[in-house]
Amino acid sequence: MTATSTEAHPARRADIEAWLTERSVDWVFEPDLPIAKIDVAKSLSNQARLTPLDQDVVDRYAADIDRGHVFPPVIALDQGGKSRIRLLGGNHRLAAHIQLKRKTIPAYVVQSEPEMAMRLTYEDNRRHGLPPSETERIVAAIHLCETGYSQEAAAAMVGVSSARISQERTMLKATRRAKDLGVDMDGFNALPRWSRYALGQLRSDPVFTEATSLVLRARLNLDEVKELVNALKEAKSDNDAMQILGLEEEAYQSRIQRTSGGKIRRTVTPRASTLRAMKEIRNRLADAVVASTPTSEAKAQLRKEVEQTIAHLETLRKALR
Repeated sequence: MTATSTEAHPARRADIEAWLTERSVDWVFEPDLPIAKIDVAKSLSNQARLTPLDQDVVDRYAADIDRGHVFPPVIALDQGGKSRIRLLGGNHRLAAHIQLKRKTIPAYVVQSEPEMAMRLTYEDNRRHGLPPSETERIVAAIHLCETGYSQEAAAAMVGVSSARISQERTMLKATRRAKDLGVDMDGFNALPRWSRYALGQLRSDPVFTEATSLVLRARLNLDEVKELVNALKEAKSDNDAMQILGLEEEAYQSRIQRTSGGKIRRTVTPRASTLRAMKEIRNRLADAVVASTPTSEAKAQLRKEVEQTIAHLETLRKALR
């Protein structure tokens, strides 16, 4: 953790040196690192942004450097052996120096394990370089998660909340599932992002497929999608979930059959309302129902209603034969 010269250099940055030291990274300040030693192609592939370089930014940096503005040193990784140095941060600064036909560039040359090198890349872009967009940071975080980092570690590296990363990963997984399961991808990708997120919370592939199909055919809005997904998540089995979807299919049948706009009022068939009522009854434990009935009069009335319902269901059972 030294400099190549004991003299103060205008490019040296105490905050960068403190940051590298805090990360327990071995570093050396090189006021005139030969650009010929830098592998430009590998440096560009090792950045936190989706687009390698923004030429407008390079032009602006070059003009500022030509006027004498001193930029923070780039962060360069010494890979050892015969490998050329690659940048962990500072590609736009490097491109500006090359554009000005400079032969050297101020740099902090570090030695680091791959995991820390990746961390330095994202942190340097946030602290000293051209900050990545939120989309780029989310893409980077998802990539980190897919290469073995925890969601919390990825969030800390790129500066995005863990909750946001979780939401985006759920939507990405939903898109991949939809494609693998043969869902209409044009329709699925056209859904509002939060509708895709809600559908992605369904764990069962058959339920996910049928629910997505219903959402697309009935053109459900976000509130309707949320309501449907919540009901499906409460189902105790795939069979129960499929039954719910069958009921919703009937409820939205007029909307599905209609070919042009207009607000369609839900219509519920007698069969659908009966199935829904029986499902609701099955979800209520007898002890809980009794405990919630406060008086003997209320219990007597409830018993009478239950007996009448049993008689009605028996009539229905015979009719279904």
